[in-house]
Amino acid sequence: MHYTTGFIEELGVRLGTEATVRLLALHGGSAIRVPPQATLDHPLCRVLGEIPFDRLVDTWPDHVIEIPSADEIIDGYRRIRSIARLARAGISAVEIARMLAIKQRQVINLAHEALTLKLLDAAHLDAIKGDHPT
Repeated sequence: MHYTTGFIEELGVRLGTEATVRLLALHGGSAIRVPPQATLDHPLCRVLGEIPFDRLVDTWPDHVIEIPSADEIIDGYRRIRSIARLARAGISAVEIARMLAIKQRQVINLAHEALTLKLLDAAHLDAIKGDHPT
């Protein structure tokens, strides 16, 4: 599973804020294997608590999940903020992608996140997309 800024939000919704913060604090920057079944003696159950652990297993049974580090989370939000700033300045997705050394599709996806975060309005999002299909 690849990290996106939305992944942290999804963890928070599914596990709750406290369990998500504990997971990020103790396992950030590493991969965890979610067991196929929840058991009370599993180390993640002790970290998260029984109910959040059950939700984790119900959502991602028998999966390996990459838990982002604090630096990755902050860098992700900085990139979104940079894309929003450049888009508001009228720079196209193609040029933003070139400037940030990422793909145009990534720019558009992150611009959608900027829209959700109210860092960018719909008109600027439409402007940077140009002829790129969504």
